[in-house]
Amino acid sequence: RNSQQLTIPKNILSYGSTVIQLNATMVFPDRRTSQVKVQWVHIVPSPLVALIDGGSAKSVSRQGILVLNGANSYDPDEHMDYRNFTFKWTCEAYNGTVCDEIFPDGGRSQGYQLRTFPDSHIVTFTVEVSLGGRNSSA
Repeated sequence: RNSQQLTIPKNILSYGSTVIQLNATMVFPDRRTSQVKVQWVHIVPSPLVALIDGGSAKSVSRQGILVLNGANSYDPDEHMDYRNFTFKWTCEAYNGTVCDEIFPDGGRSQGYQLRTFPDSHIVTFTVEVSLGGRNSSA
């Protein structure tokens, strides 16, 4: 195969520095030649992906139930689910007033079914997911 690329499958190398050594041998009818190349690479974690189910804009009546769910957030480097994350939900009314008190546990669950809302027509909810010193918000 005539390629100048080396593809390493996802999640094979651990985070940190590692050395990659390439041994190449070319065989010709009248001779054989070999060469060794060494390259250090630094593997860094990918950013976490925070997701709120249903997208970034939702509408609900004052008597309705608003479902906030961050369980589809994920770590692109691992095959793990939301149970390994730390969640932190925040609420801010249109006028800038913080309304985090609507979360019964201080905003630490992966999701909520809210029946009471701040006294504002527009409210912004944010979820931050954290894992091993990395975090992401949606």
